[in-house]
Amino acid sequence: MPYTFAKSWGDTYNKANVAFSKDINAANKIDRGVGGALKQMLEDANKPFGLITALDVLDKQDLFAGSDKAAAELPGKIKLYKAALDKVDAEKKKYTKVLDEALKLKPTVQDKNGYKLPTPIKDAYPDTYRQLKIMQTEVEAIFQRASNQLVDALNKQKLDKIQAEKNKAMDKAPKGEEGNAAVKAISNEAVLKIALLKFAPSFKSAMAKGAGVIQKIKASPNVATYNAEMNNGGRDISQNLLNLGKIKADAKFKSTALAKKLVDPGQMAKDIVPFADGNKRSLPLTATEKDVKEALVEFTALYKQIAVAYADVISGKIK
Repeated sequence: MPYTFAKSWGDTYNKANVAFSKDINAANKIDRGVGGALKQMLEDANKPFGLITALDVLDKQDLFAGSDKAAAELPGKIKLYKAALDKVDAEKKKYTKVLDEALKLKPTVQDKNGYKLPTPIKDAYPDTYRQLKIMQTEVEAIFQRASNQLVDALNKQKLDKIQAEKNKAMDKAPKGEEGNAAVKAISNEAVLKIALLKFAPSFKSAMAKGAGVIQKIKASPNVATYNAEMNNGGRDISQNLLNLGKIKADAKFKSTALAKKLVDPGQMAKDIVPFADGNKRSLPLTATEKDVKEALVEFTALYKQIAVAYADVISGKIK
């Protein structure tokens, strides 16, 4: 089944709903009043209907422009897509506030002596807490992915021009071994032009995905979850940092506005490589929970370092 924004969110919501129900039922077995109170507290978080509807509408929008007819229709499609995306953004902001409040909850918990005490949800119901965190990061990751698709459509003419210039230069390049260096230089230049054009939205999408990877592995720190989630989580961030490093080092691109505003990724780009293409992108099937947690601690620390270094990109200050 092809990827859809609504399905991606639905999968996340369904897993969270299972955790909510499990904790509510467990609380009911101890004290129905406590269970009922928890259910009431989670009611708003458990009803993201506006968001689901908005995502479903967004999924129906088509930005395909692979034919002349589709390309001619693209401006109208972009207008409809942007309107749908704006609605998703509005619902995302409302629902994020709901999740923020849910994460601050202090439900009543009955201790071993029978006393009922307000307890931070992180301590009282860790599974529910973790699912709330996953929902928080996943809704942002979905929005950034959708936004990235819009940017690609808006930049279609520029991207087509880069490709046409590349093809023209390739046709003029020397043939045979003597042309290998020229062909490589032409290809690299096209890659960097595209990377420069798309860096901010692509990086924001990669970092939003990375935040979700961290929360999902925290929720289920086993090797299967780690390998499934880290498979692309580290790679996308790494590719963006690699491109940025090349932009800042290239004589043709290092004086561009974006290159001047952003720090060289340097050691950060090197440190994340194991999570992108090395031995930490996936762990051996014999890896223990301790191994998974240690790898996640390392990735999380690096993620935070990158987030601080490029906070202006993540916040949208640099576009």
